[in-house]
Amino acid sequence: LRIRRPPRSTPSNSSAASDVYKRQLFDRPRAPKSCPHRLSHAQELRILKARRQAPCFGPRRLKDLFGIKASLGAIARVIRDHGLSRRRRKREQKKNDLRAIKQQYRVFERLQADTKPLYDIPAYWLQMRRLKLPRHQYTLVDVKSGAMFIDYASELSVTYATLSVKRILANLKRFGVNLSGSILSTDNGGEYSGQEQTERKRGFPAQVKCCGIEHRFLPPATPNAHANVESAHASIEQEFFDLEIFRSKKDYYEKIATFQRWWNFGRPNYSKGGKTPAEFLIA
Repeated sequence: LRIRRPPRSTPSNSSAASDVYKRQLFDRPRAPKSCPHRLSHAQELRILKARRQAPCFGPRRLKDLFGIKASLGAIARVIRDHGLSRRRRKREQKKNDLRAIKQQYRVFERLQADTKPLYDIPAYWLQMRRLKLPRHQYTLVDVKSGAMFIDYASELSVTYATLSVKRILANLKRFGVNLSGSILSTDNGGEYSGQEQTERKRGFPAQVKCCGIEHRFLPPATPNAHANVESAHASIEQEFFDLEIFRSKKDYYEKIATFQRWWNFGRPNYSKGGKTPAEFLIA
């Protein structure tokens, strides 16, 4: 009697098919293996170079002035991913823009004058001490167009404020700018004779009136009333004083003159529809 051994157990076809089926249903990464529209490494380096060269410029200004072909979102992403973005400064009070009212002004109908101390700018202070550069900036800004006119002095006084406004207004009239009916506003600082109790025949307000322009002091506790000139001061600090290196006093005045021409003729103001101040005069 021969006893047959039982056959060896082999996996059935159904079991093997089940294993293959399970492997086929295993989750796989859904991320695409390539991105055709992704920025190239060279484009990213160009964006980073432009941002480091002008850290005060946002994506839109970088794209326009540096000729970058990438989209605004892509530029913003590159800046953010490399830690080059800036946080917006928090303000205690809500900004009172009044853009709709300002758009109704004619060019040079409303002017704002203010002074900017330069000795508190870290990037400028050492150069100021070494080359004996100006310590104060006297600024006049047109509300409608954003045109900026600047003068410099080593001290803050009524004399220098009066001389600067006389020089700027005379230069505007010499080039045919109509200032009839214009209003020039200042704060109540001592350089504008704001602390005097009675009006005199001399000083800053008297000189403005001699030029045929009405002068007004700002009401107390109105921090947003001079938003245009304050914004110009913030921009010139970031776009000029924080970036430029001066070799001499002559080099300083040549560079600030170039910056003023660029501001009035070449720099688009995005809060005013992307126009330059000169385009408001031509229109």
